[in-house]
Amino acid sequence: MNHAAKMIVASVFSQVLWTWRRLRLRRCGSCSAVLLLLGAEALLLRAAENSREQFEEQAVQRYAERWHKQSTSPRARWYREMQAAFAGKAVNPQKEEDFQQWFELLAGGAEQWRRSQAPTPQLAELFDQVCQRLELGPVPSVNREEFLRYVRRVLWRDGGRAEDLPDMDSEADRVFRVLDQDADGVLDVTEMTTALRQQRSSTDVDGNGRIDRTEYRRYFLQRVTAVTQSLQAKAGAGSEREGKAASAPLVPPWFREWDRDEDGQLALHEWLKAGQPLELFQQMDGDGDHLLTLAEYLRSTRAPNKSAGEGLPLPLTGGIKKEPPLPAGPGRPPGSLKP
Repeated sequence: MNHAAKMIVASVFSQVLWTWRRLRLRRCGSCSAVLLLLGAEALLLRAAENSREQFEEQAVQRYAERWHKQSTSPRARWYREMQAAFAGKAVNPQKEEDFQQWFELLAGGAEQWRRSQAPTPQLAELFDQVCQRLELGPVPSVNREEFLRYVRRVLWRDGGRAEDLPDMDSEADRVFRVLDQDADGVLDVTEMTTALRQQRSSTDVDGNGRIDRTEYRRYFLQRVTAVTQSLQAKAGAGSEREGKAASAPLVPPWFREWDRDEDGQLALHEWLKAGQPLELFQQMDGDGDHLLTLAEYLRSTRAPNKSAGEGLPLPLTGGIKKEPPLPAGPGRPPGSLKP
């Protein structure tokens, strides 16, 4: 019994005890006693109903979470890709030795699985994951022992038991048994949970007003599927946010520091005030408007005729070497960088 159910039972017990004491100490009339007892009975029934509601909700949520975890595991992805590439020939491994059959398919009966012979781009990507995990480097092929070593590290940890799921019908039957209070094999309206009553029109296939075990299995599958899809959508949204954050251009610290007015671009006077060479600014200022945007800077770092960071400003902690000022001359103040 979970904590919430224990709290409900404790509350009901205290109500019943209070009722009994009131009956005994005050010796109230029979009508009042009956009303008090009926009230206590209603509390007990409501507590039992809440407990069954929670039992179903927790069972659905728990199964959906395990289903979602299984569907996103490395082993599940491998199995999907093997099935797609080899048209149902790949077995669903029940023991470590079954992965030998996967290697036979991947290697075409040879002793080496070559990346160039991967039947799909997805399996070529999984080949790269094997090499990464085993730290093999960019090798052209993986042998049987290396593949099985990867299997033991990634796909068959703890003997594969971490990914085992109980049969969904068995799980639905377990919940059905809790709801079926009179054990007659069907659920009437009083035995249905709130969620089941809301879906009764679509669940009650034969339209007799009651839900049998087969109908409940279908309902349980629908509930688990809906929760699993919600979990997958949340996971997808999180991955998309992480991907955008990872792909967003990083603003160099020196760019933010020199951007005094924080308008997202460096004016020429801000650049010169930081002691940087005019010539470099002009090289990066693509449109010649005397404003250096972050996009212009990033384009210049990707220029094919430049090596990474060559001639480009660095953060002030290790900044570029300043050009010495030219000697003063006509029309040129001391310390000027302009010839």
